Amino acid sequence: LVQVKKPPVGEKAAYLTADLSMAGRYVLLTPLTARCAVSNRIEDPETKNALHDLATRLAPDGMGLVMRAESVGVPEAEITTEIQMLRTKYELHGIKLDISYEEAELIFWDHVSPMKENCLYPHVRKMLKYLTDNHIRTGIVSNIGWTGTALKRRIHTLLPDHHFEFILASSDYGLRKPDGRLFQIALEKAALRPADIWFCGDTYDKDVEGAQAAGMFTVYYQGYTDGGACRESLNHDSLRDTPVITDWDELIEFLNDRGLDLSE
Repeated sequence: LVQVKKPPVGEKAAYLTADLSMAGRYVLLTPLTARCAVSNRIEDPETKNALHDLATRLAPDGMGLVMRAESVGVPEAEITTEIQMLRTKYELHGIKLDISYEEAELIFWDHVSPMKENCLYPHVRKMLKYLTDNHIRTGIVSNIGWTGTALKRRIHTLLPDHHFEFILASSDYGLRKPDGRLFQIALEKAALRPADIWFCGDTYDKDVEGAQAAGMFTVYYQGYTDGGACRESLNHDSLRDTPVITDWDELIEFLNDRGLDLSE
């Protein structure tokens, strides 16, 4: 069982997820994922904390809640009624799993996108070996609907010879890039200053803008798994300070051209 998050556009296939969600006016109910979060549109820390506490208290057993911006100032009884309605709507479908959610998502992901060589971008293994040989540390920050457990399993299966110091899945934190808190978590795990990190990403608003706001140097990757041309229009003024690459070989060339002291 999957849910369509984004319909197909042009040559892009639909974006599907096994992390089901039921949307209401005030909350988003996640029947298969027991995590609570608050909309990034709510900026006041005190309000955010209060809504997170409310979500933790009202979430049905084994389920999760995301408090939407519209929930601010709404009486608890009204929010409770909506949660009950969403839960009823979900359970009326008779959806039950006799395996864990983690097992289900691994089965689904392996089915829709088998772990084969064409899952990887061209020359990514060569690039990672280059980084390892030059003692350059690596980590991953991913916007993804899958759990971190599934993401790590997939990465370790496809790239068994490379060690990433950490792999952050947005789904585990109830946040998504470009939220600065995800980049801050990465900084804490790496124990580095923003100026000491290069962040390579393939989405301009999520990766490039998010990492730049966190003070990191950015590299904009625009290649396809089949080695095709750039995927997005590059009419962004700030790209004058951001290298754009379409193949991971170009990152190696760029590092060599910069004459960096890679022994540090």
